[in-house]
Amino acid sequence: MQFSIKTSAAQALKTACAIVPVGSGNALGAGGTALDDALGGALSAALSHGDLPSKPGATLMVYG
Repeated sequence: MQFSIKTSAAQALKTACAIVPVGSGNALGAGGTALDDALGGALSAALSHGDLPSKPGATLMVYG
């Protein structure tokens, strides 16, 4: 399996997987917000429903 790291505008990336940091209180940063917009609000919907456990290292798979 190969991994690469790219720095680009989140909404411009074409990838099978993205790692999006979520801050305290389920806060998305600028990149997370842009990606959420590109996914039609799927990230913020999952966060508002409590689908992401609030502990360090927690993961959530969101399809979009």
